[in-house]
Amino acid sequence: MSPFLLARLIYQLSDKEFAALSDQKVKSLLHSDNDRVRKMTALKCIRAYTKARLKRTLDDYMSGDQQRYYNVIHWLDMGVSAPKPLLSRAVAKTIAKMWE
Repeated sequence: MSPFLLARLIYQLSDKEFAALSDQKVKSLLHSDNDRVRKMTALKCIRAYTKARLKRTLDDYMSGDQQRYYNVIHWLDMGVSAPKPLLSRAVAKTIAKMWE
């Protein structure tokens, strides 16, 4: 599947559907070679996950010896740190800009 299509598919998932994905599947998406796929996955994590699950996802992403991408760390850390109302606006704005 093309990265553009995969990012669009991730976008189209409801928060409930996204939250039902396995941690391993989300981790593989966060390690994708494609920036758009990584970014959309991180943004969906912020929208769909509880703060506790988001923190576990960030901790898991940071552990190990796999390559890490700054944009994933940035978004997941923001999701853990910022209040939900601020996050909702930032995520909505960023997602809208991705499809311009």
